[in-house]
Amino acid sequence: MKIRFALLAIALLGSGCASNMTAPTTISQAPVLTIDEISNRYVMMTLEAGTHEAEYVDAYYGSAGLQEAAKAKPRPVDALIAEARVLTAAIDAVLAAVNNDDERRRARALRGMLVAADTRLQMVQGKKFAFDDEARGQFATV
Repeated sequence: MKIRFALLAIALLGSGCASNMTAPTTISQAPVLTIDEISNRYVMMTLEAGTHEAEYVDAYYGSAGLQEAAKAKPRPVDALIAEARVLTAAIDAVLAAVNNDDERRRARALRGMLVAADTRLQMVQGKKFAFDDEARGQFATV
């Protein structure tokens, strides 16, 4: 199943994506990051996830260099799940301080995409979810 948020994610997060971004070498717990930094790491994480599931990213219009970097040294699925959780915690840590309505909507949408990534990556590893849990995790429904 494809993550259907790929085009939305790129459009939504595009303003914060740097062309010289690389994968983080370490993952710390609840880092203090800006929404742009979280967005950049989400895009790299998503491109790396695409190396583990062929249809994970159905469209990408960003930097070819970024995509090549993700393909050259993708992290294992366990590390990508950990990254999604760290970034979700980072969003939670800064969300209350976001005063701009557009930026708050962007942060909430990004949080939803991170939860969806976490859920899908667990499925890539073979985890089975009850229907409601899968729908909630991937699509924020039910």
